Amino acid sequence: MLFVFVLATLAVGLTFWRQFSFPDSDYKLEKGRRVELGGGDRVEQVFWVSQDGLAALEILLSGMLENENTKLEFFLKDRNCQQVLAKREIKGKRSFNSKYPYLFNFPRIKHSKNRYFCLEIEFTSEKSSKKNKIRFFVNNWFKGDNQRDEQNGVERKVKERLLKPYILNGSSEKNKKKHSIFLRPRYRKVGIWRNIDELNKRMSQYKPWFLKGKFLYLLTGVMFVLLVVEVGLLLFL
Repeated sequence: MLFVFVLATLAVGLTFWRQFSFPDSDYKLEKGRRVELGGGDRVEQVFWVSQDGLAALEILLSGMLENENTKLEFFLKDRNCQQVLAKREIKGKRSFNSKYPYLFNFPRIKHSKNRYFCLEIEFTSEKSSKKNKIRFFVNNWFKGDNQRDEQNGVERKVKERLLKPYILNGSSEKNKKKHSIFLRPRYRKVGIWRNIDELNKRMSQYKPWFLKGKFLYLLTGVMFVLLVVEVGLLLFL
């Protein structure tokens, strides 16, 4: 019984660690106009990354894969949408709810800061129906920053485009309004302590005193020691 409990604890911890990442606060996830992907459709979205350690993308999707012959593929590519850096394939029956962003995880990219990347989504289906479609959400969204105009000595609102207009099936003709897919990059630091430090910074205004600063590190350390002791007792008793 103890063995099963330890294995379950390790499995949960490993899964959590693989998906643990921090969202980019410059990006918003909200529902805009819906665009459908039918069988054989492919969409490309180029996006800007502001930090090192890109490890995942959140994407708002809805719809379903109706049967075993349907497939949805996610590709992370370079800025030119040519070189594949990561890939995930979903095959068979599966539904997507836009209330819960789909998380596309991939191996951490060490040097991702100040670079463009490309997300490609491809939908494959042998038959077409109203149910057997995937929908993503788009809008013409900009990020506004206050930047100092050195020439005039004043601050002004500058619109910066983090998302380029999406391209459907290799053409921009169907995107005349220059909309972009709503997505959000997520980042992961190197090592558990750096991630805990980042978590501490991001949540400091919401946490009680015993989950801040040194107390958070102490609590994490105690939990880690207890886990090690638990595994040791299992192995040697």
